[in-house]
Amino acid sequence: MLSAFFKAEKFGPFIDGEMRIDPKKLKPHHSIALQKTWKELALADERDIHQALDASEKGKRALLSLSCYERSAILRKMAELLRQHKAPVAEWITLEMGKTIRDAKAEVEYAANYFDWFAEEGKRILGYTVPSTKGDKYISIQYEPIGTVVVITPWNFPIAMAARKVGPAIAAGCASIVRPSSDTPLSMLAIGAIAKEAGLPAGALGILPGDANTISKILLGDPRVRKLTFTGSTPVGEKLYGQCVSTFKKATLELGGHAPALIFEDADIERTATETINAKLRVSGQTCVCANRIFVHKSILESYLDTLQKKLSALKIGDPLDEETDLTNVLHPSSAKKIPRQTEDALQKGATCILKGDAPHAPTILTNVTEEMEIFTEETFGPVFAILSFETEEEAIKLANNTIYGLAAYVFTRDLSRAHRVCNALEYGIIGLNDGLPTTPQAPFGGVKYSGFGREGGPHGIHEYLVEKTISLKL
Repeated sequence: MLSAFFKAEKFGPFIDGEMRIDPKKLKPHHSIALQKTWKELALADERDIHQALDASEKGKRALLSLSCYERSAILRKMAELLRQHKAPVAEWITLEMGKTIRDAKAEVEYAANYFDWFAEEGKRILGYTVPSTKGDKYISIQYEPIGTVVVITPWNFPIAMAARKVGPAIAAGCASIVRPSSDTPLSMLAIGAIAKEAGLPAGALGILPGDANTISKILLGDPRVRKLTFTGSTPVGEKLYGQCVSTFKKATLELGGHAPALIFEDADIERTATETINAKLRVSGQTCVCANRIFVHKSILESYLDTLQKKLSALKIGDPLDEETDLTNVLHPSSAKKIPRQTEDALQKGATCILKGDAPHAPTILTNVTEEMEIFTEETFGPVFAILSFETEEEAIKLANNTIYGLAAYVFTRDLSRAHRVCNALEYGIIGLNDGLPTTPQAPFGGVKYSGFGREGGPHGIHEYLVEKTISLKL
């Protein structure tokens, strides 16, 4: 079945365990990597959205009829099938959003790891008892699934972000309805096909490609939906959160970042340059945890920049479908527009360009960046290294915290005491200490301030999909 899915040319919404392809609704689907029409896709209309909601009620009941061990087995099978079909899934990710095929294969593994993680976490939804002040009472607390979950995913990690959200929903016993990015719907539909093959009950997962405003308005306005989980920009997150208020939905919001990297004078320069490249150039800088503002101690600035330039010059930039490519020559259109604007603004305000990419997708290094520049206050989503120097630890911390965002930060030092002080002082949900890639299914992911709230992954991620019930028994 899955081999036939990947050979298909026409696709549509995934509702009640089936893909619904209305020939009258089919439209060309564009590949950013190929720069041409690739497949055909029927978009969900209002009727489809309501049918997905109705199906989710059936799917929810079916999930609840399964034991946690049976739901775990389904998630394990989904991870297994995803790995078995890594090549076609990765190719679709690259064709839809342009990341390198190596990055796309890494994303497939990342998504499978989330399914594996929550397959185990679902077995550990443990209740507890509380001693009562009354001798004739017995108080117990149990966890129950919150209900149907609306999942809204971004284009930069089209299946990993879905796995991070759908995985715990299945483990907890919640039905999910996914609205994928308009740029990457087919990658998400592949997850639907895999879920069906793995034995997920019909209705437990719906996938609705289509108009974002229409889909979110109907889904979030329906009282049967009890939770929203969203990864995307802060302005869109604010709008979606507002749509949840009238029906009192729980929300998990993973929003914008603007990550600082603090490089102290005792850092291992060779290793730090490598790790800051990892932190900056993941998906060509197009992630919410990418290092956007790089603060380097004045005493090592020249040495660090020399090392950084040498490492960047060794990267192969080119066709994202080529296994040898380190950095794709394809960027999201919004990134391709923002990078020249931010760069020009910085140069006009006094920044110095010591490495100029010949196109937005090529690495650029700007030094003498200041707080007045757009690149200091606004996410770049591209391969621009904005470098600022500092002299004291206090100055670096103040600069790093001077933002409304608080998702990820990076610290490079060999001084254990300093590492402890700085990590405690930084106002961020995730910190990579001498580590440019700190995210993993085993650890909580989420931010503070305008970067949102709630946590995904880690030991407590499944609790975002559960509600507590207290039972007081009078003996």
